[in-house]
Amino acid sequence: MIKNALEKNGFIPFGEGVVHYHDNYSLLFSRGKTLFKKTDQDVTKVVSLHNNWLDRLLSGSKLYRRLTRSQIHHVIPAKNQTFIVFASGNVYRINTLSGSTVHLHSIQGSRPLCVSLFQNDIYYGQYISNPDRGPIRLICSRPPYIDWKAVNTFYGIRHIHGVFEDPFTQTLWITTGDKDRESWIHQLSNTTYEPQVSIGGSQKYRAVSLFFTKDYIYYGSDAPDMENYIYRFRRGDSKAEKLVKVGGPVFYGCQVGNYLYFGTVCEPSEVNRTDASELWCSQNGTKWKKVLEIKKDIWPMKLFQYGQFLFPGGPGDGKRLWLSSLATKKDQMIYFKDISE
Repeated sequence: MIKNALEKNGFIPFGEGVVHYHDNYSLLFSRGKTLFKKTDQDVTKVVSLHNNWLDRLLSGSKLYRRLTRSQIHHVIPAKNQTFIVFASGNVYRINTLSGSTVHLHSIQGSRPLCVSLFQNDIYYGQYISNPDRGPIRLICSRPPYIDWKAVNTFYGIRHIHGVFEDPFTQTLWITTGDKDRESWIHQLSNTTYEPQVSIGGSQKYRAVSLFFTKDYIYYGSDAPDMENYIYRFRRGDSKAEKLVKVGGPVFYGCQVGNYLYFGTVCEPSEVNRTDASELWCSQNGTKWKKVLEIKKDIWPMKLFQYGQFLFPGGPGDGKRLWLSSLATKKDQMIYFKDISE
């Protein structure tokens, strides 16, 4: 059997799906709008969020899921085996033991890019087209997650890319875009949610995901019309340090133990790669290495999504890197690699 790029680089295939959450005990993943839970013992179906039998039938097609964005996007842990699930413009509370499902909230737009659980509260930023640059809201919900309210409103930006918890300062950070004057990385006040620290004002600071260490904040630039790099800035310093050039814009990544990972995206561009997504890794944050690339599939990017890697949220187990490939030669497939050896 001919091995694909992932298997040649030591990744082990798990099966079809998209990973969402990983901790010491379980992995939650989906196929379309059906959520599954994997433990050391077995894999069980948790719940199906399909609207009707036709939706369920069509969602068996990977291309249908990509075209309609008919899928689960985020899975956030609550208490007592309960998770908050973002799927196709809606938010649900789901008990993974009983499968009971309660609709909580409807999202403006299909989904936020990055969601944060911070001191038991859930935060997300509005991610909508917003060509007129109307107000963009930071949304918060507190247990039991019935009410979802704006805690701050931002003006003069296109949208919020992500909301992130900084475990070292116990504060929230957000990333915004897309034009130069809209691209900022903000540390927010825990009481007013106003920016307390801000760096940005150019494509160099157009970021989606942030990752934190004791001394630095790391991100990859998300600039389809410029060359992209992995950056970091030292806490207390507003100047970003360029670390390594990568093949394309960076949306997502993850931390596994001491390792940092960022994946690039195949997005229409005159200066970036559109043929393959790359996975970059560093153990010390300074030296970076491309550890994997996988080819984009044949389907048009604008309709059927950009080629990219997706990573689970949650603390992980510090041993395994889990990821899913999307819109690539291995579309919506889950792989893992033991990096503790």
